[in-house]
Amino acid sequence: MFVKRFLSLLFIASLILVIAGCSIISNSNKISPVWTNTVGDGVAWINMNYDGAYIAVAADSAYLFGNDGNRIWAKDVNPEVIAIDSSGDLIATGSDADVYLFKVNGELLWHIIGDPGDEDIEAVSMSDDGNYIAFGTYNPDNNGKVYLYKKDGSRVIYYTTLTAYADGVSLSGDGSYLAAGSGGTALFFDNSGDLLWQEEVDTTTLDTITAAGISYNGNSVAFGSTDKCVYYFNNQGDLKWKFQTEGTINQIKISRDGEYIAVGSVYDDNIYFLKSDGTLLWKVDVDNWIRSIDMDYGCNFITVGTDADDMFLINKNGTVLWKYTGIGSWGGTPISGDGKYIASATNYDVSLFKND
Repeated sequence: MFVKRFLSLLFIASLILVIAGCSIISNSNKISPVWTNTVGDGVAWINMNYDGAYIAVAADSAYLFGNDGNRIWAKDVNPEVIAIDSSGDLIATGSDADVYLFKVNGELLWHIIGDPGDEDIEAVSMSDDGNYIAFGTYNPDNNGKVYLYKKDGSRVIYYTTLTAYADGVSLSGDGSYLAAGSGGTALFFDNSGDLLWQEEVDTTTLDTITAAGISYNGNSVAFGSTDKCVYYFNNQGDLKWKFQTEGTINQIKISRDGEYIAVGSVYDDNIYFLKSDGTLLWKVDVDNWIRSIDMDYGCNFITVGTDADDMFLINKNGTVLWKYTGIGSWGGTPISGDGKYIASATNYDVSLFKND
């Protein structure tokens, strides 16, 4: 009798676990895009404004979509990167070494032809108000350059003495400071063009800095490296701490208040979530190496895209709220500043999700 009861209880418990597991999978499967639109081949970059009203896409053309799925315009500029300001009024993009600034209605405000020898724009970042736009470029002969433009098209920074291509270019939200990496050197500029400091984070290998993140006011800045470490500085150039992960870091996001840092890497399936004092709050295994990370303005939600074409939504406490398979993470997984919308893409399709 005891054995029968035990087996019955074990069966019921197992059934509950199966049902619970199916429920989790079912809930994940119920997550579906609000819309999906096909664009030309090669989605390279996606961005979104604060309230998710506009989604900017760099693919075979520069595209702007409304959050209703309607395509507002497409510009045949063969872009590699794209950025949009918080209001959605300004869209910056770059192709080869040329840079463009469009208004939301499609009007071209300016087009600046790149310098001879520049081949690829590797990164773009825009201040919240669109008053400053930064680009990082690659040149196989003369290495990279960092550019900072004002909204009127005037160039503030033209920094060429780099040891490698400019990567991890990141503007503070208020536009006051610019962080960039080149080789093993962390660079920190103000918006008048002055290089405030530079620090060698790793002198053992070449081309080590692969990512940078900065808080809204620029008081906190972090760099990621091929040595698998995160380096966290204040805006005076003082190294506050160093954190070791298990892979080459390719993604860093710092919350607007500088209190939290999300980190992802290649060949390491974990996303790491750190406090500004360097304490690891949690890490989540997402089963493949990480292509993209983003967070909303309040740092309530973190999106993660993986090389297995999975997208995760994780809350601030490290709980995975849902996982969506097959959408891809080409060009990023941006979340709107208010946390209500998330975009992602395959090589050909762009999708928008609503975070209810």
